[in-house]
Amino acid sequence: MNDNTFLTVYHAYQRLIYWSVLVRTQNEELANDICQQTFLRYFEYLHTVEPGFEKGWLLSVSKNLLTDYYRRKKRLSVDEAQISEACQEKCYKADPAKEFAAKYFLSQILYELEQKNKDWYEALYQVCILNLPEKDVAEKLNISIDLLRTRIYRGRQYLKKLFGEEYRDL
Repeated sequence: MNDNTFLTVYHAYQRLIYWSVLVRTQNEELANDICQQTFLRYFEYLHTVEPGFEKGWLLSVSKNLLTDYYRRKKRLSVDEAQISEACQEKCYKADPAKEFAAKYFLSQILYELEQKNKDWYEALYQVCILNLPEKDVAEKLNISIDLLRTRIYRGRQYLKKLFGEEYRDL
């Protein structure tokens, strides 16, 4: 095992893992705990993670640990299909050029949506990008779940109209 590999990956992704959990939980202590557990798992499985896929692996592990935490606490109901899809996306080998193009297109979409309507943007970003449960997002935004779903629907309709086939492919 190479200690330099672990330290390099730790310094490169520690903040990303911490912030990805903090955004979902709004709990610094939990974010620190999940981050620590994630890197402990990475240390244990260092030899099995393919070089170049550490980021996706770490994000997947942190999501799984967070899901396990919420299951134990029974505070949130998490959609298994969404989690497994998100994890598989990050872990499978992907063409870096296509991945970059998709991320750029996504940032362009989000920018256009934010310019059009900040409420639509906030609803879509938190539910579709951050994969936060609708119930929690509605409570955070102080709106009903029906209104949240309406904002998501209207935002998606706007994006479909604006970007057409490109949006459907994404």
